[in-house]
Amino acid sequence: MRINKYFGGVPKMVKLDNLRSGVTKVDLYEPTLQAQYAEFLSYYHCAGIACRPRRPTDKGKVESSIKYVRNNFLKAFESKSYEDLICGLRVWNDEICNKRVHGTTRRRPHDIFLESEKAALQPLPSRRFQIQDVSHRRLNRMGHVAYKQNYYSVPADYMGMNVRLESNGTILRIYDSSRQIAMHQLSGSIGMFVSLAAHRPREKRMVSKEEYREMMGQIGPNAYTLFDRLVEEVPTHWGKMTQGILALRKRFTLVQIERSCARALHFHAISYQQVKRICENAMYDLPREDVLTMGFSDEFQHELSYYDTLTN
Repeated sequence: MRINKYFGGVPKMVKLDNLRSGVTKVDLYEPTLQAQYAEFLSYYHCAGIACRPRRPTDKGKVESSIKYVRNNFLKAFESKSYEDLICGLRVWNDEICNKRVHGTTRRRPHDIFLESEKAALQPLPSRRFQIQDVSHRRLNRMGHVAYKQNYYSVPADYMGMNVRLESNGTILRIYDSSRQIAMHQLSGSIGMFVSLAAHRPREKRMVSKEEYREMMGQIGPNAYTLFDRLVEEVPTHWGKMTQGILALRKRFTLVQIERSCARALHFHAISYQQVKRICENAMYDLPREDVLTMGFSDEFQHELSYYDTLTN
């Protein structure tokens, strides 16, 4: 990327040495390139042509240039600072290397570049290619991967699997083969668990009040009303109580639960335990309206003054 910026353009073709970090499978006609290197070339619309194995003459001019830099610049350079090295190399390149008379062409490299080579370059894209830090991890039993002293969540379905991580220093992307399954912004802290609610197992996800209300409404109108009463009368425990009532669906039909909620409302028994007892005891029917409080028959009913007339 620094070379592209220095020359102000991109070549249409580059020759690739068969270094394993660039060419993973050597083949004269169809070499296999390392994935990120292939993306780099594709981003700049540049074709990579691999050198023939064991043919040093295919890249002879490159080897000669490296030898020239080593024997002329590096040998005389004394500072061990990387910043000083870059600055010194830039000055040496502009003032000495590119203005010398080349031993083969008998012309100055700077003149040849301006006359013919610069026009052959493709324009640079507006943004540089982002180099990714690529690594592989195995998901732990909590559904997270460790990266740079923090832990990042992955959907629970991938727990225990091996995944690939790619980061540009700001964003972390997690892949299962070529499919992206998670993305996180990197945390600047240490030892943090960065988790997304959508990655939790279904039974451990946070459910909103509206979602609970909707699920109770699916049971029936009485269950819906009972939920609102729970929220109003037991504001600290309505969530757990609602979970308990919804769990009754594993043992009882929706009709049985709905009728139990109706009876609980009738007797103002606003709790999970009451609905559960009604279900377990099959007490679904509401009391009949014509059933009155038990009284005495008329023959045993007298005015209290009657007892004043009685004598011993």
